[in-house]
Amino acid sequence: MKLSWKITLLVGTLLIMVVLVGLGSYYGSVELLLTRSASQQEQAEGRTTLQSIDQFFYERLAETQRTASLTVFASALTGRSAAQEAAALDAMKALQEADARVGGIELVDAQGSVRVTTNSPAGYSVSGDPETADAVRRALQGKVGYTDAEQFRRFGGPGVEFFAPVTDARGGVAGTVGIYIPLTAFTHILDNVNAPLVHLVSAKGLEVGNNDHAAPEDILTEDYSGNPTFQSIQGSAGASGTVVGRDLHDSFDAIVSFAREQGYRDFKGNGWILIIEATADSVYGPAQATARNVSLLMLIYFALASALFYIVFYRLVIGRLGLFAADAKKIAEGDWSARVPEDGRDELSDLGRAFNVMAEKLHGEQGGLEEKINEK
Repeated sequence: MKLSWKITLLVGTLLIMVVLVGLGSYYGSVELLLTRSASQQEQAEGRTTLQSIDQFFYERLAETQRTASLTVFASALTGRSAAQEAAALDAMKALQEADARVGGIELVDAQGSVRVTTNSPAGYSVSGDPETADAVRRALQGKVGYTDAEQFRRFGGPGVEFFAPVTDARGGVAGTVGIYIPLTAFTHILDNVNAPLVHLVSAKGLEVGNNDHAAPEDILTEDYSGNPTFQSIQGSAGASGTVVGRDLHDSFDAIVSFAREQGYRDFKGNGWILIIEATADSVYGPAQATARNVSLLMLIYFALASALFYIVFYRLVIGRLGLFAADAKKIAEGDWSARVPEDGRDELSDLGRAFNVMAEKLHGEQGGLEEKINEK
């Protein structure tokens, strides 16, 4: 086999090794893409979970509208007699007992004063609570109003309250009925997300709920508005996305997936954000392990290829050239019988045969010169 073909074969072998290493690197890249796709799965889970929460609130909104249509409430707001208010209170208590998700019901007149309530003494004004006052104002305009998540002292905990207009016999708005839903009535939905750390955060940056089942008194006390990761989420466009940074408590490097509240039918939502946190190691760890393994294989392949190249090149070229040099030196020293190996059909074998022919001719000429000298 010609030397050029042998070198070509050697180079081809090295290229095959490079291709194998490249395939290993490609595998690592694919795995990295696959791990990143996990965040897309979390975004999808987040959107589904938020839709379930919004659907829950839409049902509470519709229930509030049905409750407001009860004539006993219109009678209590227009007649304002003790008997009428007592009848309204009995109806409220019956409604609350029938639905464990309801934490309280109150009847508010057109001036914003609470006339009848199931949870605290009546007679106070909602004007001191801007969120509630705004929701009542919308209901008094004939629309449905609802608050953001907030602490309701009169109901004894955090929640959301829905208000629907109560109309009198002439079709005018006599007041509004409010139904309070504690946050604990729906935050169990967060358990449906298959992730270790899940946060439901209001648009203001207050934690509404999480899958750690925090005590009610801890809800709405965690404020993430100054957190760089939350600020990045707020500045991001789109219904969902991923942010790489620190977790909301600045405890570890995290891959943070999020989904924004979109509302459901007549319930337009409050702009809440579902945030799912995963440690960077858990997301990128498998790909990084693959990359390390590929790097190790590259080193092994390179070492083997280098050793193979040295052995083959030394045997094919360096060793044989060394024989040529040694035999040439013998001839220079007068040993005309020195010959190099000429087996094979590559270029060095051709060179060896040419060298031996030359040595033979030189030997013959040298012998002829010696005979002439001896004759004289």
